[in-house]
Amino acid sequence: MSLRINIPPLTRVLLVLLVGFSSLYLLSLKRRHGPAHNIAHPELPYIVLVPNLSIFYPWVYVTSVFAEENVITLLVAGATILYGGRYLERAWGSREFGKFLLVVIVIPNLVAGWLYVVLYAFIGAGSLGWARIHGLISIQAAFLVAFKQLVPEHTVTILKGLVKIRVKHFPAIFLIANTVSGFLFGTDTNTVLCWLGFIASWTYLRFFKRQADLSGSSTGGKTMRGDASETFAFAYFWPDVVHPPIAVLADAIYNTLLALKICTPFSAEEVETSNEQANARGEGGLPSLLNQGGRQGGSGKREEAERRRALALKALDQRLQAASANRQPPVSSAPENVSHATTDDPAPETAVEHQDVSNQPMKVQSREFAIDKHKIGSIREEPDDDATNFILQSGLKMSLAEKLDKIRSPKLQNQRETSVVLSAIEDTLKDQNHGSTPTAYFAALLALLSQAIPSSKGIVNKELATSVVYLLDLVTPYVPAALLRSKFSQILTNLAPALTHQDVEAPLLKASMGCLESLLVAQDSAAWALPQTQVGPRRAMAGLLSLAVDQRPKVRKRAHEALTRVLKNPPPSPSLDHPAADMCAETALRSLEDIARASGKKSKGRGHGSEEHHPGLIHALQLVKTIASASGGWPSKKIESLCEVLLNISKSSNDYLVMAAFEVFETIFAGMADEISSSKLPRLMEVISELRPSQNDSQLLPPWIAIISRGYDVSAQLSPAETFQKLPEVFDMISTFLGSMSHNIRISASQCLISFLANCIPSTAILEPSIYDEKVLEKLSRGAVNLLSIKYQAAWMEVFNVLTALFDALKWRSAPLLNEVIKIVGELRGNDSFNGKKEADIVLGKAIEVVGPEVVLEILPLNLAKPKAGQRGRAWLFPILRDSVINTNLMHFRSEFVPLSETMFQRVIDHGSSEKTMEVKLYETLVQQIWALLPGYCNLPLDLITAFNQEFAELIANILYQQTELRANVCRALQLLVESNKEILAIVNPDEDLLIRRRITKADAQKNIDHLAGFAGNLLAVLFNVYSQTLPQYRGYILQCINAYLSITPEMELLETFTRVTALLEAALAESTAQTQADKQKQKQPAEKMPPSSHTLMDLVITLSVYLPRASFPTLFSLSALILPQSSDPQLQKKAYKLLPRLATSDTGILALQDRTLELQQLLLSTASSATAPCRRDRLAAISVLVTHLPPTSLHFIPSILSEVVISAKEVNEKARTAAFDLLVLMGDKMQQGGTIAQSQIPHMPSDAPNAEASLEEFFTMVSAGLAGSTPHMISASITALTRILYEFRSQLTDRVLEDLVSTMDLFLTSNNREIVRSVLGFVKVAIISLPENIIRPRLETLVPGLMGWSREHKARFRARVKHIFERMIRRFGVEAVEKWCPEADKRLIQNIRKSRERSKRKKDAGANEKEGDEETTGKTARRKGRFENEFDRAVYGSGSDDEGSLDGDVSSGDDRDRGKGSKSYIVEDDNEPLDLLDRKAFASISSTKPVKFKPLPANGKTHTKAKTDLDGKLILGGDSDDGDNDAMIMDYGSRRDPGDGTLEGGINAYVDAIKGRDAVQRGRGGKLKFSNRKEKKGAGDGDEMEVDEEEIVKGVREKRGAERGGRGGGSQRGGGG
Repeated sequence: MSLRINIPPLTRVLLVLLVGFSSLYLLSLKRRHGPAHNIAHPELPYIVLVPNLSIFYPWVYVTSVFAEENVITLLVAGATILYGGRYLERAWGSREFGKFLLVVIVIPNLVAGWLYVVLYAFIGAGSLGWARIHGLISIQAAFLVAFKQLVPEHTVTILKGLVKIRVKHFPAIFLIANTVSGFLFGTDTNTVLCWLGFIASWTYLRFFKRQADLSGSSTGGKTMRGDASETFAFAYFWPDVVHPPIAVLADAIYNTLLALKICTPFSAEEVETSNEQANARGEGGLPSLLNQGGRQGGSGKREEAERRRALALKALDQRLQAASANRQPPVSSAPENVSHATTDDPAPETAVEHQDVSNQPMKVQSREFAIDKHKIGSIREEPDDDATNFILQSGLKMSLAEKLDKIRSPKLQNQRETSVVLSAIEDTLKDQNHGSTPTAYFAALLALLSQAIPSSKGIVNKELATSVVYLLDLVTPYVPAALLRSKFSQILTNLAPALTHQDVEAPLLKASMGCLESLLVAQDSAAWALPQTQVGPRRAMAGLLSLAVDQRPKVRKRAHEALTRVLKNPPPSPSLDHPAADMCAETALRSLEDIARASGKKSKGRGHGSEEHHPGLIHALQLVKTIASASGGWPSKKIESLCEVLLNISKSSNDYLVMAAFEVFETIFAGMADEISSSKLPRLMEVISELRPSQNDSQLLPPWIAIISRGYDVSAQLSPAETFQKLPEVFDMISTFLGSMSHNIRISASQCLISFLANCIPSTAILEPSIYDEKVLEKLSRGAVNLLSIKYQAAWMEVFNVLTALFDALKWRSAPLLNEVIKIVGELRGNDSFNGKKEADIVLGKAIEVVGPEVVLEILPLNLAKPKAGQRGRAWLFPILRDSVINTNLMHFRSEFVPLSETMFQRVIDHGSSEKTMEVKLYETLVQQIWALLPGYCNLPLDLITAFNQEFAELIANILYQQTELRANVCRALQLLVESNKEILAIVNPDEDLLIRRRITKADAQKNIDHLAGFAGNLLAVLFNVYSQTLPQYRGYILQCINAYLSITPEMELLETFTRVTALLEAALAESTAQTQADKQKQKQPAEKMPPSSHTLMDLVITLSVYLPRASFPTLFSLSALILPQSSDPQLQKKAYKLLPRLATSDTGILALQDRTLELQQLLLSTASSATAPCRRDRLAAISVLVTHLPPTSLHFIPSILSEVVISAKEVNEKARTAAFDLLVLMGDKMQQGGTIAQSQIPHMPSDAPNAEASLEEFFTMVSAGLAGSTPHMISASITALTRILYEFRSQLTDRVLEDLVSTMDLFLTSNNREIVRSVLGFVKVAIISLPENIIRPRLETLVPGLMGWSREHKARFRARVKHIFERMIRRFGVEAVEKWCPEADKRLIQNIRKSRERSKRKKDAGANEKEGDEETTGKTARRKGRFENEFDRAVYGSGSDDEGSLDGDVSSGDDRDRGKGSKSYIVEDDNEPLDLLDRKAFASISSTKPVKFKPLPANGKTHTKAKTDLDGKLILGGDSDDGDNDAMIMDYGSRRDPGDGTLEGGINAYVDAIKGRDAVQRGRGGKLKFSNRKEKKGAGDGDEMEVDEEEIVKGVREKRGAERGGRGGGSQRGGGG
């Protein structure tokens, strides 16, 4: 077997350099034929380091390392780099290995070279100054130091075990050997380089090199600097005998360096972390020729690992004893203060105490318990790879310290006991000077666990046991895996009572399962090989499986999580599956079978009654699902029995059981959707097929079909070719179920077939089918035709869905395979008695889409132009063709439908000008339907280049000119020709799906665009003419078509077109200017008059502008400058303003706007006075474009135009107001970006005005300047503008600015002008909603009285606005804070708001459980959410009911009710005839109110009314309205007439309402008359009036009625006397 050596890149470079430079040096020595060491003539001083010449060749400090002077040293050096470099580069990475090499190469050579120069200068020996320093000796010493750090305890065996040397002794041996050689053989340079390499490498690794922190206790970052472990101290490089003196010397040097601040001391945590990391380094050996991969024999490796464990634990124990004796924290020189522990090898079987936790009592809530080291047992922390791997596998997101911090400060009552236990443990560890390591916590918790849950007595102390196990659950993921393996039996024995006892509470049980989870993940293959009868992992897994079907949900969930993690982390072994996967599957299946069998017996015992809910069965199914998902499927041997059980469960009438069974199948299939588990799929599908139910089993067959569908979906993903070959057989098998009498079976079968066709037909079978693929497709087509037989007539609706999917799957390959299907479906569709016309239309539409209309019309001809005898016409195909034609041949339209259109149109012409008959109208409709097909034919046609020629273009032009009713379809078709091909070109990553769906490539699309560009000029001319001849309301589609062709027009033709249009526009402008205004007024304006030519031409210029080159932009801007000052034509001016936003949509236009920004600023400023009202919105849009691209040096434009924008915030037009608000926000963003404002360039500012820095506060100052306006309108507009920008930038302003704004609005709140105050109310509302509480709360003292002053104003809904502001104020600050500053006379309003809120809360609570009320509330909330376009509008104009955060659900305003009521319409029908909606008089029968049918009066003229009652509920007998009784308070709730309905009673009611109704005139304060300005609606109150409790009204009415009865005797006169 050949040796294959994989060399990392940097090691490979080192080998090349070594061979290259050494070869040059050896050749130089050979040519000299002189002594090897000649001072006068050194060899190659530009390769080797010669001290006296190194200043001239500085690169030799690097190259000299790679120069060897003989073959033997070259081979040794090569082996050093090959094996040592390869090992270190793989361990550290190329980057860190390169840094290490740079240090150990440059520093030793640099120091050695200058050392020899200094010695030469002082001693004068020539051999020193001209010595040749070279060779790899410094790198060899450095590599040995690195190996001492990485694998110190590794033993190198030489001569078949005769010589064994540990790696940590190699540096000392190497240094001593080179030192002796230097004195004996004169190799002083090697001695110097050896020592310098050793010191440089140790210093770098000890203090500077960054390495990954893999310890479990560190809470720092992911890397740490240096290696503070005590085993890597300087003294540990030498024999044990000389440790003490060397340690003293090293400590002295280290402390001196610390005092000089040359070195930084290591912290105690760094020392501890480094020690743990040193113990946790891998057991893998050093790669060498003698020991490949560092693997030794089984017994030797085990003996070596055991010896190293004992050694490390002994050293750790000695350090703990020394720390306990000294009782001192580690000082700064801790890294160098190593313990004087002996390194004699102890016996492998020696049990060493890792944590010597004393018997000191630990106090927990007045209870004492001891942590006994004898109960802890022999805990040894094994320094192997398992610790790191275990932590990495755990996927821990939080460190142990972070988790314990949460326990130390508990927020829940049940965590306080755990906090006390943790505090006691930490105090004990601190007293004994044990570090807060996971192992220390683990040892202490094990001691407590044996006290709380002794194996002989069970749970002794439940509270203590819960806390200890909970903490143990937190700690175990951070404990080394080897330690967990060694303590598995002890922990499992102690946890057994907690896991098996029936009365154990869920917290203790969940924590126990967590501990068990960590223990099981840490086990190796040997432990999993133990049988279940022994105390081992399999017995623990059995316990978890039993808990996984527990009745408690949280316990089940925790057990499932534990099982999932254990099964997803198998131990290292050749097998990919977990060793316990089969056992778990078998146990779960047995449990499922037992529970299902018991459930079936109970169901039989109940007979035909309703089936009970079986929670145990659902729990067992969830367990099966968990095991299947965690272990990647299900064992092949158990698949058959599992499928049988699941299918039996699936036929249950319990939906939850069926769903759970399906989820298990879905999980199994999902687990097999990879290459590893896919081998189980054939067996699974075979088993499922064998379990095929009966043909008419309506319960079991649908789920079985669904499982088959999912299985073949997965199979198609794994092996598409094999699945496709099986498809006809499976298709026929499932098709048989379409003949079932059960509708559910037919639906399931059709859905399964559709899934087959969508997933199991590969794309290669459509694009490049082989002979076998064609045979498979033929079989499928025969099966499809068979579905249309009489056998499946009951399932034809489902069959049509399958056929649609088949056409969609086969694409254009459907022809001629499915021609018979098209013929049969078409014949069925043409039958008048056929009921499935809609489904048949869908099938035919899909056929037309995939095979093209040409094929379909050959099978199903239209029979319109020349109908054949006995064959009916198929005009019903036109709508299907219109909706389905796409990506087909355009030539077919020319050859088939253009002649047909001419024939139909000729028949219309032959009819003449006489009155149109039904037949003529039919012909006209056919013509329109024919040309409605053109857009589909033009949607990505396959033969565009050949079909769209000059002849067809002329035909299109004639139709556009002559037939106005066809223009929409023709323009849409022309537009699609361009846009469909451009969509193909816009696709970034085209794939084969593009070819399948559209059969055209990007290259073809580009050719089509180039072909259309040749016709673009002529087509644009035709479209321009047609556009000018069309009324404005019908021009939209023409302009879109023009846009499409302008995008592909060549630049030269575009410029020519633009030149012609601008010339015509200038002429039209000159003509319109010459015409006087009086002449325009004299002209009569017809109802549908064509707009002036200048308007039309301006539209075309705007459309052209975005496609023009920059050279033509001066003409555009000159046109704008010519039109904008003309206020005589507002529409033309409006169009001119649209030019700038149009240009901003293209990159070229943006560049032009930026270049001409100064010119455009002057233009907009100069035309401000001439801007008319209709163009206000477009002018603001143009200003927005200019502000967006405003450079920082032109910010003076913002204050120059600001006044116009602010005043536009009060525009009547809503869109103009919105544009003004958006522009204000945009200006604020621009000012916030910074820049310089040249105030001297602002109109009406002095020329020597200083510049100002742009900022957000400066912008607010500018807007605030409008508050000093001369008119209330300007002040109101400024306040509105401030309100908008305050809402937008509130979080970016300082508190000082906010306070100034609020205080300013306090002053305006006292204004007498309603327009100003109305804007101030909006500002106050926004401030209350959005500003910080510390800004608004101090202002309540002035805000509340100021607002109360306007609460008595009824005009412009001031009272309602103020009331709503108080509602929001109370909601945020509370009733007490608002009522504190409210005047005494106005507190009734606050009380009314409070009562309204309480009443609304009561109503809301009362109807909270009513489903209908919830749905109604949800609907209202949804309608309210969509009422406003943005948050600002909601904040300013919304009411309390419009806010999602409303606490009381305020009643909606009257406007909402009016709007909701007005949306309903009713039809008033006559009893004799139905309403003819086609009649023009039908509108007279449409009513906005619900019509009421009046009952005819009886023959005697008397009406029957219900009995009357008074307010007490007593019946009023023996009296009527004619008895002269003047008791106006008697109410007839059942038959009260509406006021003014024409009856006597209605008239009386109208009078009473006028005197005492809610609309009656009332006297307010001061005797002033007060009228209600709100119309009464049934069931709605006035939102502006205060509400009074209903009880008070009833009480007052009763008192008045009693007084009147008491003073009345006998009969009374009408009117009350007098």
